[in-house]
Amino acid sequence: MRKGIELEMVINGKSGTLRPAARIADPKTGIVMDVSTTHPCVVVWGHLIGERTVVGKQGHIYRNFDAMSFETQGYLDAVNHPNFESTLVTPQKPMHEITVFKFSTR
Repeated sequence: MRKGIELEMVINGKSGTLRPAARIADPKTGIVMDVSTTHPCVVVWGHLIGERTVVGKQGHIYRNFDAMSFETQGYLDAVNHPNFESTLVTPQKPMHEITVFKFSTR
C-alpha cells in the first residue's frame, strides 16, 4: 500500500499564458521555489515507499518525503471529457508549453 499525497490543481487564469502555478518555501532555510506555467494544471506529489532511509553523498541521510514533485500538465483524463481542453498531440498539432522553476531565498 502506498502512502503519500498526489494533488492535481487547476491553475487560475487562462491556459496558454504564463502565470503563477505554485509556491513552496522552507521556513528553516528560507529557500523558495515558484512555479509558473502555460499549462492548465499542476500536480504536486510525494510518496512514502517503505520505511527506509538512504545514505547519499557525504553521508547525507535522505528520508521519505525529503522531496516532492511539481508537474505541470493538461487536465487528467481530458480525452474522456469533451468539455476539457484537449491534450491530444499530433504532428499537425504539436504541444508547446512553458514551465519556469524559479528559486530564491527570503
